[in-house]
Order: sequence, then structure tokens, then C-alpha cells
Amino acid sequence: NKISWQDDIAFTKKTKEGDIFISAEVMEGLKFAITIDVTDKDAYSRYAEEQAIGELFTRGAISFEEYVSLLRDDSVVPKARLQKIIDGRKQNGGGER
Repeated sequence: NKISWQDDIAFTKKTKEGDIFISAEVMEGLKFAITIDVTDKDAYSRYAEEQAIGELFTRGAISFEEYVSLLRDDSVVPKARLQKIIDGRKQNGGGER
């Protein structure tokens, strides 16, 4: 599909059904949220990182709280749920298990 920009028509897209035109005025009113990840870490390296952190915890080299703090917010392991466990233990006066 070809997309083009012009002064009075901000967006044109050719489809099987015909052309789609969106005016510059409408485009100016739209809000976009774009995230570009430029890190050198891909899904495999993030997974390997999580595995290494998990292994440290399993071997007793780090505490549960340290384990949770080392997890990324977007980790496969549900960091937010684990943090709730820690917070609940602190509220109940309990320590680590």
C-alpha cells in the first residue's frame, strides 16, 4: 500500500476498495504514542537474564526481595504480583520466607 503526504491532504492510502483520505486538520488532532526500543537486548537475552537471576535466588545467593527488585517491569515472571507478596508480608509484620 502506498502512503503519501500533501499540503491539504495529510494522509492518502490506496486500498482495494479505493483511496482513503484524511485531512491535515484531522491528522493534527490525533495523538500518537510511539515507543522505539533501541537497546541491544532482544527477547532471548532478556530471558537469559531472568534465568540467571532466578538461578541466583534458587542457590540462595540473593534474597526474595533482591530477586524481585532485579526483575524488569516487563519480565515474564509477574514482578508486580511478587511485589504485592513482599508488601503484604511487611504489612503483616512477617519477614522473608
